Amino acid sequence: MKKIALPMLLLISACAAFAADEMSKKVVGGGTVSEVLWVRLDKGDLILESIEKLIEEKKLRDGSVLSAVGGLDACKFHGVNGTMTTLEEPVELLHLSGLIADGKPHLHIVVSNKAKGAFGGHLEAGCRVMSQVEIGVVRYGGAAMTRKPLVPGGPSALQKK
Repeated sequence: MKKIALPMLLLISACAAFAADEMSKKVVGGGTVSEVLWVRLDKGDLILESIEKLIEEKKLRDGSVLSAVGGLDACKFHGVNGTMTTLEEPVELLHLSGLIADGKPHLHIVVSNKAKGAFGGHLEAGCRVMSQVEIGVVRYGGAAMTRKPLVPGGPSALQKK
């Protein structure tokens, strides 16, 4: 029994070390929250377009949209399979969040109404504020991030710049 236990323990330790090494390639540390921005959008403002303007005007390279709440009278987003959803009806904005890397936002939205319940996806241009939307945004300092393919021709992935 002891002869089997030691090799198994070594194998388990080696697997754990490999997994930790693989994870360390996916985690970037050293970042800090350097600024918190509260954003109010009013009737007729467009969400993604307003966030992109904020990023440009504030020279925000890396950060997060932490949350957003409010009402929309039009919205457009796509799901994992690329199916585009376009709404031209009032919906409640339940949540908006995502990352800003190298000055480019990647945001997801969740909306709801009584008829359809809650649903959402990747935020697209054209989501129009019905009365007001409040958004929390943070700027990160430290390690700069970007999205680029890990392998030539592959999908873009978040990684250290």
